[in-house]
Amino acid sequence: MNKLVRNSVYAICALILLVFAFKFAFFKNKNLNEELIENSLSVTTSQPVEEYKYILKEFNGKLAVFEIDEKTPKMIFDVTIDSLPEVDALALKNGLKIKDEQELNDRIEDFIS
Repeated sequence: MNKLVRNSVYAICALILLVFAFKFAFFKNKNLNEELIENSLSVTTSQPVEEYKYILKEFNGKLAVFEIDEKTPKMIFDVTIDSLPEVDALALKNGLKIKDEQELNDRIEDFIS
């Protein structure tokens, strides 16, 4: 009987940990998605265009990096836009303005992982 109680406590603890892990993952993705939407759909007036170095957007159905004011991509990744969540795909179709290489690397990692 004691073993049954102990196993039940372990199972309840494991269930609680799983619930918190799912909540954390959901809220992390929700915040990222809200940030992507805000960045792609709003006209940014707080920073002049010159401060942006890159635009991350869709090119021939794939994830691509453009330098600001360039028509041809600097890099193209083997990530199809259709394989991404709808919010991310919409953000990339509109284009995400990127300030520096660190932000660029972070955004690329978000999309390819």
